Amino acid sequence: MADSFYSPPRLFAFYHEDALFNELSRVLTEIHTSTGLSANTLSIINHSTIDILTWIALSIFVFALLKMHIKQIEQDQIIKSNQALEAMVAEQTQALLTAQKETESILRFRNGLLNNSLICIVFVKGKKIEWINDYAEVMFGLSKDNYQGKEADLIFHNKSDYLRLLRSAPSVLSKGANYQTELPFRHQDGTQLWCLVNGKALNPSNLAEGVVYIIVDITDRKRMEDQLKHLNSQLENQAITDDLTGISNRRRIRQLLEKECQRANRYLYSFSIILLDLDHFKYVNDNFGHDAGDKVLKSVARLLQSTIRQVDTCARWGGEEFLILCPHTELSDAVTMAELLRKRLQDMKQPPAPNITASFGVACFQPGDSLVEILKASDIALYEAKSNRNEVRYHTPSKIGRVSDLPKKSSDPQSIYLNSTDTK
Repeated sequence: MADSFYSPPRLFAFYHEDALFNELSRVLTEIHTSTGLSANTLSIINHSTIDILTWIALSIFVFALLKMHIKQIEQDQIIKSNQALEAMVAEQTQALLTAQKETESILRFRNGLLNNSLICIVFVKGKKIEWINDYAEVMFGLSKDNYQGKEADLIFHNKSDYLRLLRSAPSVLSKGANYQTELPFRHQDGTQLWCLVNGKALNPSNLAEGVVYIIVDITDRKRMEDQLKHLNSQLENQAITDDLTGISNRRRIRQLLEKECQRANRYLYSFSIILLDLDHFKYVNDNFGHDAGDKVLKSVARLLQSTIRQVDTCARWGGEEFLILCPHTELSDAVTMAELLRKRLQDMKQPPAPNITASFGVACFQPGDSLVEILKASDIALYEAKSNRNEVRYHTPSKIGRVSDLPKKSSDPQSIYLNSTDTK
């Protein structure tokens, strides 16, 4: 067998050849001694055996080396895997710690935001108050322990308002919309708090998960609104009321006349108006002073108001003139009423001023007429009555008449008027 670098002996020599070869030679010498084989035979056996054993030893050695190498690789891989796993665990642990810190920071921020808000926040779940913020304690006057876990109606001023919210809120909240309303709530001392309520469901498809209500105290705003409404009402009343007498003014009676004309033309009915002017009123002002004149005007207004029906309207038309609107009233009944008023006025005592009389002009609106026409007719009748004073005249398209021209219905003119139309 050629002795090359790649031959088994050379390969074996590369791996401590001397030690192994010497051991094999020793073994063969013992065989020679015990078996008596010739030196040539032993030489052949020697070389063949050495080659085989060398290959076997080399294979075992290479296998052992490979096994050791594989084991070392496996150990290295395990070490690297453990290191990588440890690094990943450390990274994840750090990430979790960072996330925990961020979550704690967010929670602190949220709690600080909620508890320092100048609005009341209430979380309701299953009709029970699950949580309230710090401002709610201030707003309602009780600690959280007094509210949490209790029925939500505890904070409402009226049980009926709470039940109304329970009825109306679900249909809005279940659509994902905000439920908003204004309701009165109750402070623990019994004070009523008007609040703006804005509710939002955590899960619109399942309201049982809870609803967050933001409640804003609008008591001051509500009080100002009520004051404003009262002031507006006063202004409106002043705009349609005569300052001196307290009855309707010209503006108000004209509005009512326009509406009555519209209704009469639509539903085809009649109504009448009575226009009266106090006689010699200038004499009262000139001789007894304007205070006395004002007193007379107030007394006349009270007398007119106490005599006419509730459905009638008495107004100060201007100066010492008054106008009375009589809905659903025929001409004859209005003339009768005017005569009653004339008699009561002349009997009225108003010292130090002398007895007051008045002249009356009566006109009746018929479907198809206009407001201008009826006002003109009553003014013409009044002008005729002023020629004699303390008299009642009426105006129709055909004539200007007196009370005596009308058929006599009863000895009591008031009973005729009251029985023929709606009474007080």
